[in-house]
Amino acid sequence: MTSRKSSVNYALVVPVIGMAALIVIALIGAWMMVINARQQAVAITGTGAPAHYRIGDIMVANPWVRANISGRPAAVFLIIYNRSDRADRLISALSPLAGRIEIHSHAREGDIMRMRRLEAIDVIAQGTTELRPGGRHLMVFDLAPTVRPGGRLPLVLRFERAGELVLEAPVRALGAPALSP
Repeated sequence: MTSRKSSVNYALVVPVIGMAALIVIALIGAWMMVINARQQAVAITGTGAPAHYRIGDIMVANPWVRANISGRPAAVFLIIYNRSDRADRLISALSPLAGRIEIHSHAREGDIMRMRRLEAIDVIAQGTTELRPGGRHLMVFDLAPTVRPGGRLPLVLRFERAGELVLEAPVRALGAPALSP
């Protein structure tokens, strides 16, 4: 009886299986974010297509994404209501479908409007904070090519006091008018 040596290179197989497992875990995590966002939305609005999301005394209304030309950053706009007697801060945002998300603002320098990166956005007690075109917004870099107008972008907003709020924002075409509250 002749024995055959295995031609499988286990030094390559193990990392490939590990990478595949990480991709599957990331996809499951993204799907769970979407399911959680829909559950939060149904609890607030009673429908599957919400305009409001809530965590504690923080409510986010009318989130939406303005798509951009392929390869260029997109922008997220929304309204934050704080019903607490204590101020909070939006300190970061993330999405499984984006490389990174930064908090930005527009500032006039002479005759030129320039974008500036912000560390956080203050959300005043018993107040409203609006992220809108031409003002403060979330800048989305390295957006997955599957995110297109008509689709939805899962997001996690991190607040200093309230914690993490999972939501979905509809993606609108470049040049689409702003949503009203």
